Amino acid sequence: MTDPEGVKPAEAADGDSMPAEAAPEHHSATAPLAWYRRKSILVLAALLFAAVAFGASTQTWLHVSANQGAIRADNIAIPGSKAATAVTALTLVSAAGALALSISGRLGRIIAGSIVFLAGIGVAATAIAVLADPKGSANGPLGAQIGVTGIPIEASTTPLVWVALVAGVLLSFTAIAVLVWGRNWAGSKKYSYRRAAEAQPEGEPLDDIDSWDRLSRGDDPTNPQRA
Repeated sequence: MTDPEGVKPAEAADGDSMPAEAAPEHHSATAPLAWYRRKSILVLAALLFAAVAFGASTQTWLHVSANQGAIRADNIAIPGSKAATAVTALTLVSAAGALALSISGRLGRIIAGSIVFLAGIGVAATAIAVLADPKGSANGPLGAQIGVTGIPIEASTTPLVWVALVAGVLLSFTAIAVLVWGRNWAGSKKYSYRRAAEAQPEGEPLDDIDSWDRLSRGDDPTNPQRA
């Protein structure tokens, strides 16, 4: 005759050991991405650096003076959009690419990330060109203002050229991070959304882009009962 009291401790021990072994396995399989790998962080960083570069391009990059005969021009301010005409277009392209990163699938992220990378390199290169040859960068804009070209001038740069340079470099690094870690993001297709929703741990907070993704596929991000 079997003693039921002898069986219960064994059953309880077995029941306690199985969840204890499975819990770490479940946690590692559904561990959230590090903050610096998240889609929202990298997309917002790309938009921020593009906005900084664009804002810097609208401000004064060069102070120019010319004095030859009857021609006198003292401390003429030349903005970045005139000193380096390509910088404004490059910042707008990088901002558009950053927005595309938030809604693209894996292939789209590779294309958009490459565009953002090249645009960031372009912004940095234009800033370096102005720093390397401020007089050459000022000749055209100054001639358009005073109506005379080819005269000796003096030109000095402002710190905003360096701001645009740093923003362009950081924009390129952000694009590299997208290309490296973007493969772990959920895609825009329905099966990718479904798979990402199943993989997310219960109770993990959603960021703004994840909430928008859930709304676009018909889910309510405020509902604690997840489908």
